[in-house]
Amino acid sequence: MQSTYKKYDVCVIGAGASGLCAAIAAKRSDPDVSVVMLEEKDRVGQKILATGNGRCNLSNSHMDISHYGGEADRYSKIIENASDEEFFRSLSLIVYEDQDGRMYPYSNQAASVLNALLRTADSLGIDTECGFRVDGVKKEKGRIIVSADNGREVFASTVVIAIGTPAGKYKYDMQPLLTTTGDELVAFRPALVPMYVTQDVRQMKGARFKADVCLVKDGMVVAEENGEVQVGDGYLGGICIMNLSRFVKEDSGYELTFDMAPGVTDRELDEYIEKIVKEPVKISDVLSGLLPKRVGEELIRSCCDDPFKRMAESLTHEEKKKISEKLRGWTFSVRSLGPVNLAQISTGGVCGLDADTLASPSIDGLFYCGEVVNVDGECGGYNLHWAWTSGSTAGRSAVDFLHNKRLEITDEI
Repeated sequence: MQSTYKKYDVCVIGAGASGLCAAIAAKRSDPDVSVVMLEEKDRVGQKILATGNGRCNLSNSHMDISHYGGEADRYSKIIENASDEEFFRSLSLIVYEDQDGRMYPYSNQAASVLNALLRTADSLGIDTECGFRVDGVKKEKGRIIVSADNGREVFASTVVIAIGTPAGKYKYDMQPLLTTTGDELVAFRPALVPMYVTQDVRQMKGARFKADVCLVKDGMVVAEENGEVQVGDGYLGGICIMNLSRFVKEDSGYELTFDMAPGVTDRELDEYIEKIVKEPVKISDVLSGLLPKRVGEELIRSCCDDPFKRMAESLTHEEKKKISEKLRGWTFSVRSLGPVNLAQISTGGVCGLDADTLASPSIDGLFYCGEVVNVDGECGGYNLHWAWTSGSTAGRSAVDFLHNKRLEITDEI
């Protein structure tokens, strides 16, 4: 197919949250530069519409580096020094904060966020080309050539890569593109995703319970969380489980251990059990005053024989001890993470970028932002915060690079 090309000052590859921010920041930095966004899908910002269950958890007021993994420490100034509120105001977007610091659009609709971004990009005169699947980036004769799989090309003075990660059902294979840049890449793994377990949890499907949860590897606690656990068809989910999924680095050897009665003392647990075993109830109902019915029944089933036939008064000392111990440490073996198409994000990504500008160490004029960078955050608005602030940083940095190059040319003349 014959190659066709266009020329721009700034080319942003990917028109999701971080790509939109990069394009907007570049154009705001210098209204005279030409900016284009290249999007693989037929519409921009589709993933934004799915965030926060359609409500779009924009950010979090409790912002610090402890909520991030990957190479987040390297980019701590970018993460901690940005003002999301100021950025949202610049989009004419009203937001509110819930009791946990999570920030949402006042409308509670993710569409309001995408509309504000698109409205701003359009008012600034930013070009957009959809259906442009980039398969290579290279630099020749002082310009960067961005090529598509159908032969189209864009020539740009600077490029920002904002293609996200494999997480979500819309993503394509990014490996060929990222390989062409020559930058170091940590392999992507699904994160903020449920975990499948080896034990049969079908009897608890649909149940929810509160717990303190530890992710354990080779007898050592890797990470801890607390919150509501949701039981699915062969998997355990909920925000606390999804947050722990970020720390799973290998394919096997992990366990999830649950304290099923957080906030309840050992003495209170013992008193509860001793009291209820004196009542005329079946063993299967012993934990009905503490846990959801199906969850309590399944825990009891793993500790006692014939729990649905025997009366509670028949529990032996050893059986009661086993129940108490399991309440403090019910353990499930992790079989696998949920599939990448169900993951909210991926861990891994491009490494070793400039800590202040997000510039590539391999190609002058190339920058990265958003999920494609080796930075991952917890649930609660932290990943979108990284998208906004890294996108804005990369967009401004691209224009600064452009200006510096022009100054160098002028000086040479």
